[in-house]
Amino acid sequence: MEATRPSSDLQNKYLEISALTRKSQEPVFITVNGREDTVLMSHVQYGKMKTELELWKMLAKA
Repeated sequence: MEATRPSSDLQNKYLEISALTRKSQEPVFITVNGREDTVLMSHVQYGKMKTELELWKMLAKA
């Protein structure tokens, strides 16, 4: 399940947010003034997403 956190949590609870991205393998949306601003994900999740995107690009060319 995706999570949404305020930007103040980046300073105050970074380790908690980082652990959440690794444990859930889901992105965490960071809000500024109640509006979505940034998306954080684990390094493993990012690598998988990048690999999948490259595969889709290769399939689209074929």
